[in-house]
Amino acid sequence: MFRSVRTRRQLTRFVLICTTVLAVQMAILGLGLAAIEAVDIARAYVNGETHYAQGQKSAVISLHRYVRSGEALDFADFVDSMRKPLGDYAARQALEQDPPNMRAAYSGLLQGGNDPADIKGIALVFRWFGETEYFAPSLQDWRAADRLMLNLDRLGYLIRDLMQQQALSDGMPAIARDDLRREIQNALRTVDQMDRSLTEIEVSFAAHIGAIARLSSRVVAIVLTVASLLLWLIGSVIIWRMYRKIVLTDRELEISEGRFRDFAETASDWFWETDADLKISYLSARGNDVFGLKPEDAIGRARIDVAGGSPDDPHWREHLAVLAARQPFRDFRYRLALAEGGERHVSASGRPVFDDEGRFHGYRGTGIDITSEMTAMASLRHAKEQAEIANRTKTTFLANMSHELRTPLNAILGFSEVIRDQLFGAAGNERYVDYARSINDAGRHLLRLINDLLDISRIESGRMDLQESLVDLRDVVRSCELLTREAARSNHLDLTVDIAPLIGRLRADERKLKQALLNLVGNAVKFTPAGGHIAVTATLLESGDVSIAVSDTGIGMAAADIPKALTPFMQIDGGLDRRHEGSGLGLPLARALIELHQGRLDIASSPGRGTTVTLILPAERHIRSAAPPVASDDGRAGAASGQASA
Repeated sequence: MFRSVRTRRQLTRFVLICTTVLAVQMAILGLGLAAIEAVDIARAYVNGETHYAQGQKSAVISLHRYVRSGEALDFADFVDSMRKPLGDYAARQALEQDPPNMRAAYSGLLQGGNDPADIKGIALVFRWFGETEYFAPSLQDWRAADRLMLNLDRLGYLIRDLMQQQALSDGMPAIARDDLRREIQNALRTVDQMDRSLTEIEVSFAAHIGAIARLSSRVVAIVLTVASLLLWLIGSVIIWRMYRKIVLTDRELEISEGRFRDFAETASDWFWETDADLKISYLSARGNDVFGLKPEDAIGRARIDVAGGSPDDPHWREHLAVLAARQPFRDFRYRLALAEGGERHVSASGRPVFDDEGRFHGYRGTGIDITSEMTAMASLRHAKEQAEIANRTKTTFLANMSHELRTPLNAILGFSEVIRDQLFGAAGNERYVDYARSINDAGRHLLRLINDLLDISRIESGRMDLQESLVDLRDVVRSCELLTREAARSNHLDLTVDIAPLIGRLRADERKLKQALLNLVGNAVKFTPAGGHIAVTATLLESGDVSIAVSDTGIGMAAADIPKALTPFMQIDGGLDRRHEGSGLGLPLARALIELHQGRLDIASSPGRGTTVTLILPAERHIRSAAPPVASDDGRAGAASGQASA
């Protein structure tokens, strides 16, 4: 297999060498073709100048013949002779446009008598090199000649008009006829002068084009020679480097194999290899260091036999199916029975090996001792189980204690109410009534604390279920307002309620939703000083979620204290001299109750500026109203929005 890989590499290098030589030859051939094309384009420009000059000379001769004969055919010859120069003029105008009009340029050059095969080269050279210092003199000659040709064309038509007037001059005075003949002769002299000027320009144009052609030939020859030498040098260097690499490949391969062997012997992982029958054919010495597994004891045996596994084990059966499918595997974990007794945990990874023809040759892979990791994981699982048992024990204790405390507490509340309300007659002393009232208030506070403890324990143990129904949020908010109105009035607080008209009914547990909201409003009343303001606001968010916010202008808290406020039994003001009573269960219980509804609780607060606690219920729990509800008889906006001051 290694020999096949080496052969493939050598073949790749041979192909690369041949490709390099071919590329050098193709580059030289390309430069030669470029030189031929440059000379051919120069020839095309010279050929075009010849057609241009022939047209100009024929036009001048035709005008002279026309003046002598007065025949229309001679003037037609003049017009036909001017077509070639005027075609070249039109082509130049089209090429100098931005962008060039190649269709018009092609038509003009074709009219100028140029060979269709030369037209593309003429146009491209004009576009690419027209403004260079070598081509600019030729272009200036072309423009000057075009200006004279336009004047010659206009002068020819002027002579035609004069000749036509002369033909109709029989009735003219002799002086007028003589003037016409003089004008015609003057025009012919001007034509001859233009002819001489055009001849000089054409000679100059031919000389400039010839210079360009000679320069192009020299440049191409120099470039071709330099490029050939350079490419030959590059090719020679590449070929030499490749030859040297081929010579050194076997040595490098030996060094690489030795390096790999050293890594295999010193790495923390151990390396293994199997043959096509999945029998171990190689095992690094690290296996002996870690597991006491000697290579001679493992070679020729299957990995399952070395590990002491069983094909009936579902874990090994699944792994054997992966091997049979010739698929790679990673982090296959199993126990390895040691010869001296005991066992170790191993994590193995491997991949199948195929030759160039796709024949399976076995697996190669690595193994690592994960006994320490598995031991640590077992310890963590045991610690977690112990913590869960302790938590369940705590929850059960709280539930049982809450039940045991509520039984005598109900008797205390009942008897204190009898004394407070003097149901069996006057108490005899008003102080007994006050004491009974204090006992009843303290008992109810203790009952609320016990109920909160019981709810927290139920939630933590997962035994609290929702008794869902369609709930009118306005009724829930109004009930909380009534229950806290007296406390707000006693503390001189302003309590307002505002519910968006679009909010319909909620699919929720009414008692638990009311309990969560009552905890928030109660906290706001407790932590807001006299003269402050509390607002209960319910809105419908863009996402469809329902937001119920309780805002106050109370003492607030720092952002760092919010996690503490959401932890059961934690108090931000936790000293023995704290100013506000409470168990630290209000906010945690409200959050737990709202999370039972798949909602969430958000807090925004700042010391000295107040707190806003928001309950957000998911859109799936909102049943939209068909129409905004109507206000109730007592004047409150029980279905749309309401406001009350206490």
